[in-house]
Amino acid sequence: MGVVVDDLGAFHRNGVSVPDSASGCNQDVCIDIEGLSLIVTEWSTTAFGNVGCTFTQFQGGRHTRTGDTICPDSSEPGVYFDTTGPTGIFEDGLRVCNVWNKIGGRPCETIEK
Repeated sequence: MGVVVDDLGAFHRNGVSVPDSASGCNQDVCIDIEGLSLIVTEWSTTAFGNVGCTFTQFQGGRHTRTGDTICPDSSEPGVYFDTTGPTGIFEDGLRVCNVWNKIGGRPCETIEK
């Protein structure tokens, strides 16, 4: 039967849902990767605090990209988030990380078969 993607984008292997993912935090920054094996279907990041306008960088070899600038709507502490990380087929063993401008932390995960 192999690997099948259903109408909701969930992966199934031999009829069983396969929730491959990785997530973690370092200081005030978190990373969340979803997919199956080398296929990344969603890459998002969050950061905590209020440093005014900031942006994230999705670091991952040829998949590296900078997110849009995000500005808070108040002076209160809050959460920044960006759900527009690169997707597609990644190289086996590739280390992917997130950093935010002016916010401490650099969480990383490794893409593996």
